[in-house]
Amino acid sequence: MSGKSLFKRPAAIFMATAVLASVLFGVGCQNGQYAIVGQQAKTEERLYAANSAADEVVSAVAEYDFSSASFDESPWAEIEKGNATVTRETGTGLILTEGIMNDGNIAAYTIGNPLKEKASAGFSVIMALSVTGAWINQYESIFGFTPTQDPSLCNAQFFCVAGGGLGMHLNRNGETGQSNTFYDILAASVLDMSEMTQYILTVDASAIRIYANGTLRAGYPYSAGVAGAYNYDTLGFVNKTNYFHIGCADNYWGQPSMTVQNVSFYSKALSEEEIVAINSQYADFSVLEEVWAKAEALDFSNYDTSAAEWQSVYDAYLEALQESRVLNFFTATQEQVNAAATALSAAMENFAGFYLAPDLSRGLFAAYPLCGSGKNILNVSADEVQFMNGNSIAEIGPSLAAVKQKRTGVKLFDEKSMHPRDRWDTSKSSTTGLKIPADAFNESMMSTGMTITVSIYAESLYNPWARIFQLGSRADGDGYADGTGVFWAYEQGTARINYKNNDVSVFDTYVDPFCTIIAGEWITATIVFNPYGETVTFYLSSATMDRMGYEDGCGSVSVSFGSTEFAAVLGGVIGGSDNWIDRSYWGSDGNQVAYASGLSVYSRALSYDEVILLHATDDLSVLVS
Repeated sequence: MSGKSLFKRPAAIFMATAVLASVLFGVGCQNGQYAIVGQQAKTEERLYAANSAADEVVSAVAEYDFSSASFDESPWAEIEKGNATVTRETGTGLILTEGIMNDGNIAAYTIGNPLKEKASAGFSVIMALSVTGAWINQYESIFGFTPTQDPSLCNAQFFCVAGGGLGMHLNRNGETGQSNTFYDILAASVLDMSEMTQYILTVDASAIRIYANGTLRAGYPYSAGVAGAYNYDTLGFVNKTNYFHIGCADNYWGQPSMTVQNVSFYSKALSEEEIVAINSQYADFSVLEEVWAKAEALDFSNYDTSAAEWQSVYDAYLEALQESRVLNFFTATQEQVNAAATALSAAMENFAGFYLAPDLSRGLFAAYPLCGSGKNILNVSADEVQFMNGNSIAEIGPSLAAVKQKRTGVKLFDEKSMHPRDRWDTSKSSTTGLKIPADAFNESMMSTGMTITVSIYAESLYNPWARIFQLGSRADGDGYADGTGVFWAYEQGTARINYKNNDVSVFDTYVDPFCTIIAGEWITATIVFNPYGETVTFYLSSATMDRMGYEDGCGSVSVSFGSTEFAAVLGGVIGGSDNWIDRSYWGSDGNQVAYASGLSVYSRALSYDEVILLHATDDLSVLVS
């Protein structure tokens, strides 16, 4: 599972889409030759950069090859508690078993900090490793720097790198002497460490940078005084602290099961050119990674998947994708990488004949304007959207103290022009919301996918955790515990996305600044469940986002699942008994003074372009007609 924020559909994504179009529709590309020509050019550029930087690459302060028969173990110490162990095998490397401090099981391999008094201007750590077991949580440590040889005794003073097998987490606690001083950087698409991966961390006074297999994956510029940014004296800490360790970090967390081949230290933040030079013995994956990015960006809601020939073309694409993914950074030849990029590009070209133009009438399953009525204007629903106020539930109608605001086709509204009866209001002691009918969804959507859209106007954002959507089924008692579904909540102007399956948080994150929500204007929110990509994508449009430079005033974030997780989440929504707009399952959550309109449900996954069109449609009757 990984999460990826597209933000303002940035240039990188837009360019990838444009290049993908050239691959799919043959613009400037014949018989997959784009990959070969591009690869040759990229390789020549890479070798030039490597040769230019080769004489300038700073030597490593220290290097350790754990898989070597000549490895000297004497500087290192094994820290083992409970059942967690540290072993080393020639030809394999360092092997740490899974552990967590709360259970009394930790493992670490520790050495005197090679960077002590050498890292005042910056440093880099290069490590090749694979995660060989399941992660307990995203805070488990890969490596860290600590004041004590036993990292579990360091009194929460550490700098560690950790992750969930698909991402990484950076933490730094206790630097100011307070128990709560820390920064968290969580990047969900930086790493997939299930295979042996070269991981590079570089830090200097300007930024933290993360590389995987030689490619820059994320950068975090220094931002003084901004919580959540790189804003503590990491360099000062690493320059003076006594120990470096692989494995357990401080007295709260643990470590995953992992195999580490080697680690090296540099007393500067390596430049991209220097990293290219260091990795010049390995094949250049840059063009193949571009093709992978295009494959990842494919949205199969744009294609006629019901065509007779579709399955064979799709299967050929999956085969080419799988064959390319098995290539190993450390062992693949350049010829193998070139061939994989070409084959995958050619397989994607075959999708061109199945492309479907955007069509908002296709797959529209339910449409509720919510303009004084909760009826489905497609007349396929026996139930209606209902309004709950406190413990009472009723049909939407003009007699209610709080009902739906009528849309007039104007995107922004003057709050003073709204009639009090056209809103739902609630204090924390009262529960309000709009209940979405059960027959707004259909079991066939498990295979076809589903899209849900609604427009919301919030007068204020003073109550955090008020929902935009709460989808799925709550369990007995108050709250979402043991429930299954999805919620999307206001949280002091931002959105929070959470998925739970039987009380296990499958995914839980703030997405900022992707969807900054401003009170006093309409926002349109969409959730797309795409079974082909096993993704759930959240879209948000508003005039504010348009002013902030988001393309079409819309931003998005997409989360990928495995088949089992995706089916559990989508099935929990489709079969859910508690699908709501605004209402939370938790009695302690606040509710907004808010308005809603334009609730629609599609029995398929809409594409990005179709979502933009839908967000621009104020009158659902236009779609029906």
